[in-house]
Amino acid sequence: MPSFAQKLPIGMHFRTMFFGFVLSSLPFVVLGEEAKKGPKQPVEVGSVCVFMDTGCPIARYHTRTLRMLHEEYSKKGIRFTAVFPAANTTQEAIRAFAEKYKFPLKAILDPEQTRARTLKATVVPEVFVFDQNQKLIYRGRIDDRFASVGKRRPVTRTHDLADVLRALTAGEQIETRRTEPIGCTITFRKKEKSP
Repeated sequence: MPSFAQKLPIGMHFRTMFFGFVLSSLPFVVLGEEAKKGPKQPVEVGSVCVFMDTGCPIARYHTRTLRMLHEEYSKKGIRFTAVFPAANTTQEAIRAFAEKYKFPLKAILDPEQTRARTLKATVVPEVFVFDQNQKLIYRGRIDDRFASVGKRRPVTRTHDLADVLRALTAGEQIETRRTEPIGCTITFRKKEKSP
């Protein structure tokens, strides 16, 4: 589980593929230490980008599921990042969130909401899964535990994210699919008009 560093590298860049468009040079702030020398890391076969918020009850509920998936699939070549798009989210709030919920994903502050706008994220939590060629293969909910905001099913019937990761790491052919995420709506800041 990565520790959370006191100093944050700023101005790092994100590059991935979204429906044929290459996203590059998107500014954001990363919380967490850079990779240290150690055991050889598995070859990356895909990545998960999940939009989160420290104050959203549904996002908090899913931290356990994300922690379990990270534990299982990060060893199999899946890279996980959590993006926090709320404009008022602070570094201290994310550190406290990660400590309280034992949340191991690399946390990314997106104060200008650049990444959220580019991927057209709508709620938290919402996941985007990319294959090793940076092609988007899944976006939507983590699972179907919530039928709607405030209404939780007694039993989870479908494990959407887990199923995609299982197929991806097994080398199966995956057709791009989308589900409707249930969560807290992302409030986007109004863009300032140029003078």
